[in-house]
Amino acid sequence: MVTASIGKAISAATVRRRLHMNELYARVPRICVPLSVRSRGARLKWCREHGNWTVSDWGNVMYTNESKFALEPVDKCIRIWRKQGTRNQPQIISEHHAFRGGSIMAWAEISLGYTATTCTSLNGVL
Repeated sequence: MVTASIGKAISAATVRRRLHMNELYARVPRICVPLSVRSRGARLKWCREHGNWTVSDWGNVMYTNESKFALEPVDKCIRIWRKQGTRNQPQIISEHHAFRGGSIMAWAEISLGYTATTCTSLNGVL
């Protein structure tokens, strides 16, 4: 219970109900790793240089991707109030710069006409 400035007690359920009436819901903020100005410029340059490639050109390229899976849960206690459909708005994205605990790294590579290869490595587990 919270006592409002008008001297009346207000329950947490009432506050939540009023926020929901205005289409505001408690959500975990989206997390992103910020790109530097230099990185953004390099990505834009690369896209402009490869924008007119053909399927044959792309057939000589191997794509790779990697994902890190935390062995310890990430603290998701932070909540923000936002309207539905506003997840990607820059003002409500939380930047993430550090990682704690052990993890498993999985990566894969794929290209036209070839199958993917998956590998894993353990980081900071022992």
